[in-house]
Amino acid sequence: MEPASLWLRVRVDQGRAGGLALGLPAAIVLRSHPAAPLRGKVVRLEPVSDSVTEERIAMIAFEQVPQGLSIGELAEVTLQPGTQRRARMQWYCPMPASSDRRT
Repeated sequence: MEPASLWLRVRVDQGRAGGLALGLPAAIVLRSHPAAPLRGKVVRLEPVSDSVTEERIAMIAFEQVPQGLSIGELAEVTLQPGTQRRARMQWYCPMPASSDRRT
């Protein structure tokens, strides 16, 4: 698998998703390496929100994919869409990116 094809699928409460945008920086902490924070950015915003959970789905790409990353590993992602809002920290799983890489 091509390492650059690994993205994090992040679910953000719609009430806090107003500032989400392509290129928005992300702070990533893998559960297996909590003392080694990583950088990433929003590379895709899904066009359809989850109407049941009321969440917006964003895909995050690693700035540099860490060695030994396993698919399905949990990660904590923090996004700061603006100076007044901060997305709630939650756990998300790395997954292969869709073959459709349009944004």
